[in-house]
Amino acid sequence: MDEFEGVAPGRLRERLQASLTGHHALFDVEDIRAALAGRADAALAPDVTAAVGSTLLSLARDPYGAARGRVAALPPEARVGLIRLWFRMLSGARELRGRVH
Repeated sequence: MDEFEGVAPGRLRERLQASLTGHHALFDVEDIRAALAGRADAALAPDVTAAVGSTLLSLARDPYGAARGRVAALPPEARVGLIRLWFRMLSGARELRGRVH
């Protein structure tokens, strides 16, 4: 059993583990830079939040190509929200990994 079993469902665990090694294949480098260079998180509109949530479910469920396509099809505000959420999840995963090891 690894440290993410039961915490990250489906393919999400594998994708988080890859991202922890610096391999952020679900996102374009330019999008990551723009999302992380922006101002502090602001509240997202309900439709944007729904798009982020459904895309996160896609990351956990769908094959890589479909998940990557889903991310690429997001409107810019939703993509920024998803990337910021992803990196917060990575921070939590690092903390969890530190407690397990």
